[in-house]
Amino acid sequence: MNRVGQALPQIPKAYIRVKDENMTVFTVKKYLVRKLGLSNEAEIDILCMGQNLLQTQTLKQVRDAVWLPGLIQSINSTALVFATSQGRPINHLMQLHYGRRCLV
Repeated sequence: MNRVGQALPQIPKAYIRVKDENMTVFTVKKYLVRKLGLSNEAEIDILCMGQNLLQTQTLKQVRDAVWLPGLIQSINSTALVFATSQGRPINHLMQLHYGRRCLV
């Protein structure tokens, strides 16, 4: 049985621009803890495509192992077509979701 905690508020910005793909999920958690006024990183889970991410994963690893395969599967299952600019997809924002860690 999961214990449900309070919902977390949204951060002020809809997205965060990250220039270093070697940034870890733990670094993203530290950012969220600071922005949300939480006490530590253990309070937050970060997910991509419904998969709980490990804090040691880099954003490059998440992109290559979780997000891209999930995006391709979504495209194949819905026949979604992305607009292109100079032969490259325009939509390249990886979505990460966060929430309070559920205790069992």
